[in-house]
Amino acid sequence: MSAAQQTPVAPLPASGPAYAKYKNKFYIQGGSIGPKIDHATGQFFALDLSKPWTSESPAWIRLPDGPQKYDAGAAISLDGKIFYTSSSLFQPTAHRFFFENNTWSISTTALQESIYTVSPVTLETDGQVLILGGYNENITNMCHFYTFDTDQYVFTQLSPAAINGTQLVFEDYEAVWSRHLKQAVFIGGLGSSQGMTLYEPKSKKWEKM
Repeated sequence: MSAAQQTPVAPLPASGPAYAKYKNKFYIQGGSIGPKIDHATGQFFALDLSKPWTSESPAWIRLPDGPQKYDAGAAISLDGKIFYTSSSLFQPTAHRFFFENNTWSISTTALQESIYTVSPVTLETDGQVLILGGYNENITNMCHFYTFDTDQYVFTQLSPAAINGTQLVFEDYEAVWSRHLKQAVFIGGLGSSQGMTLYEPKSKKWEKM
């Protein structure tokens, strides 16, 4: 087998991949590996953060290739059993990877709109995935809640009054769950004044900072 035919031991450099962290593993999937954004790859790797490694030889673990997506987002279920990747540019469906049997499947339901440039975040209060905003030609205050167990979405349209009377537009942002605040934190993004927005799941309250 030639060097060109060997299975990669590390992900190829790619723009716009989906990524998520669970405990001591950092996962990265898809992205574009060519000069154009339509050169999407399905590569899927995990980086083991539990052991020391050098920059020359990081502890990558290759996983089965998934959907070829660019600018998708990713999240992982609270029990660490399912890796979720959202719709993306050129790929309107969401996909799920099951770690127990190392298999991919297509989500049985679709988002209200095909969106990309999102950062899904798993809410530790109930295990739902919150997908805020996104780009779909008309960027709006869309909000999707995804449930792993049922593979279903609940869609809402945020009014300006929901977030301090501000008409917010979210794309190209980052989202994380804060265990200290027990809230989802959305950082930056086009149209959001480069600030932070908080969401408290129990009260369903939004706050712009």
